Amino acid sequence: CSSINDNLYIIGDGELKYSIKKEIGNSANIIMSGQLTSEETADFLDGIDCIIISSFSEAGPLVGVEAMAAAKIILSTEVGAMPNRLSGTVNDFWFNPESYESFKIQFEKIKSLKSLTIKNISTANRDRYLQFHSRRKVGDKYLFAVRTVVNSKT
Repeated sequence: CSSINDNLYIIGDGELKYSIKKEIGNSANIIMSGQLTSEETADFLDGIDCIIISSFSEAGPLVGVEAMAAAKIILSTEVGAMPNRLSGTVNDFWFNPESYESFKIQFEKIKSLKSLTIKNISTANRDRYLQFHSRRKVGDKYLFAVRTVVNSKT
């Protein structure tokens, strides 16, 4: 499923951090990092090919929007807003977080993609971000909501 050149980066300070550190031990191609700043996140996303979102429960997650903005392929559970965010793209790489086989199938599917397909999926993710999730779009929606509430009280 993976090659010697594959690296897995585990980012964050969640409740499983210490259990995961114990599990991976000194594995050479698994790199664990704590929480990243915004600047570190942007730099990190520039250096990777694909992001894996393995959450069981989350409202967002924000990292999904960040990955879309960075034009990355996303391998994800159907957590939070992710199905809606990726709706209309060809980024259709969903796995069950309780099934290694489910993950493996999707991971191998991504690994087998041709360069042009990767570019097309990545571009579609970026376009979807710009259309619905950019800072400007979210700000406009927020202002509309505030104006609606304020105007309904007058």
